[in-house]
Amino acid sequence: MKIKHVVLAFSLLLLFVCCTKRSISDIEKKQALEDYTICNQIAKEWLNQLDSSDYSHLLSVKLPDGYQDNNFEEKTLSVINEAQKVYGKINNRKFIGAHFWSGNKLITYAPNLEYKILTHINARKSIDGFYIVKPRYFGLSSYRQMFSGYPKGKHVILMYQSSPTNKSYAEERLTLWYNPQGNWQVLDYKIADEI
Repeated sequence: MKIKHVVLAFSLLLLFVCCTKRSISDIEKKQALEDYTICNQIAKEWLNQLDSSDYSHLLSVKLPDGYQDNNFEEKTLSVINEAQKVYGKINNRKFIGAHFWSGNKLITYAPNLEYKILTHINARKSIDGFYIVKPRYFGLSSYRQMFSGYPKGKHVILMYQSSPTNKSYAEERLTLWYNPQGNWQVLDYKIADEI
């Protein structure tokens, strides 16, 4: 467990080292918070269904035409089986942060970073929890690479620390997309030791 905290602290160090000085406008922050409010509610409901279905709710994810391959269901069943065996039921989860992609700018919202982590990595907390992160933090040369396998448009990635039954720690990522019909929909879910 101590190793996980060191890894998390190192990841957060990279996050702050890679933050740029570009600013985020009040309008962008307001839009991100509006998107977060909507997506957070969708995520809570979706994750509750995932928890109560022992991961089989993953089969409800519907990708738009052209983004779902022929083996999608088979791959999803494999992911479900793996999650059941390796992680088991999620006992609780805590929101870590969110990434907002508007098509031209990636904004990160991490409002509850702990003071001891900030002190440990010698970083200042953003008063409003908003950061702009350089793409190299994610091992990418551009932000667009982060969403290259997804449909064009707005995306929100919500990240959580979790306590599963079969392990002491896991991280979850839920990706939502604002579809052409004007609704947010879940595109992707992942659970892993580290996201």
